[in-house]
Amino acid sequence: MSKVHLFISSNSFNSEEEMDCYINPTYDENSEKINSKFMNEVIISNYEPMCIEATYEKKSMLLEKLLEGSSYFEQWSKNIPTSIQANMAVCVFEPNLIISPGKSTLRL
Repeated sequence: MSKVHLFISSNSFNSEEEMDCYINPTYDENSEKINSKFMNEVIISNYEPMCIEATYEKKSMLLEKLLEGSSYFEQWSKNIPTSIQANMAVCVFEPNLIISPGKSTLRL
């Protein structure tokens, strides 16, 4: 299994739409990509949008439950703490490369 970067938080966003605006890039009138706040924080290179998954729930729950159904979950789920609760998660899979994962503002 290749590297998976997992970013989690509780109550950082009021809605799934707000979370999506934080994570996803926008595009200008010339179809040039404008990095999102998340992309600028963690510095993503080799950007592949289909290899980023976000999950949002209104209430916090055990991380294992929140991430159920994520791609390749059975391959990397053994590495997540069982007692942590969160209401949102971002999974970043290769070929996306995260240069500065510690600079994400997503915190529990």
